[in-house]
Amino acid sequence: MTVRVSSMPSQRRLLLVPLLLGLLGYVLPWAVAPSASMTLNAFDLAEWTSLYPAQVHTSPPLLAPLLLRAQLLILMLTFGLMASTGPWRALSVIVVLMLALAQLPPFEYVYDLANINYRQQFILALASLIGGLVALGLGRRRFARILLIALPLAGMATAYAGVSLAFDVYQQLQAVASIGLGPWLLLAGYAAIAASGLLGFRRKASQPAI
Repeated sequence: MTVRVSSMPSQRRLLLVPLLLGLLGYVLPWAVAPSASMTLNAFDLAEWTSLYPAQVHTSPPLLAPLLLRAQLLILMLTFGLMASTGPWRALSVIVVLMLALAQLPPFEYVYDLANINYRQQFILALASLIGGLVALGLGRRRFARILLIALPLAGMATAYAGVSLAFDVYQQLQAVASIGLGPWLLLAGYAAIAASGLLGFRRKASQPAI
């Protein structure tokens, strides 16, 4: 007889704490400037950098906004993986749907389909919806445990790159700003999720079947 002992569901529920920390970091200021109008969180910073003409010619276009906005996609996928083994999956589907809808571009996109900025927002919102729902169905599969390590690591790398590119725009415009608390909280949340995922993965791998 094989006895499976796993604390993965409870571990994933505990990971909601650093996930919420990451979400809080996303909405707190990322760029702090002397002017209140230039003190921006990640969402506003992405929108602001999208207005800089040089960003249209990056590869891919609007690279800085893409990296900043991708944090919501990563957080959505991580949330889906965490909730995939919990008893609140129906509620989790509603949360994924609402957060994906919140990422949609303004309604004006219908009349301006060629707008690169709106298109990027629409694609990321759609990816968040589909990816979040797929993640909810992964359950306790080995691939899900690997993703709980890989996603926050990817989030840390892309968040750092996004902040660096955004502050390059500040410098090119000769504007003064310093890094706010937001990205540090997001990075802390990512680091906690990755560390917990790695420990859980190693514990699962070394656990003998009885």
